[in-house]
Amino acid sequence: MAENSLLAPDNFPVLYENGEPTAILVDIDTFRRLQFILDNWLNREAEPEDEIIAASDWLKNVLEELDKVSEPSVDWEKEADVSKKEIEDLLEGLSEEL
Repeated sequence: MAENSLLAPDNFPVLYENGEPTAILVDIDTFRRLQFILDNWLNREAEPEDEIIAASDWLKNVLEELDKVSEPSVDWEKEADVSKKEIEDLLEGLSEEL
């Protein structure tokens, strides 16, 4: 973590009990900033494309196909080359599932 980071340990006093660090004192402004960050992180909404993929069988099918492959292909770049038509067909299939 960068030294000038909000959470750099040197920015806050540490409380010790029996020689062991047990707590860090945080000023109100820093606490509010942390609270804002955590609230936004905890209450963020899922990305719509993640929901689409999760709701479809497409991801499950891709993972099943990957499980069948024991070693990566030597010519994986050529094999991964997908045509525009294949992408359009895939997107059409996903939209039909919704």
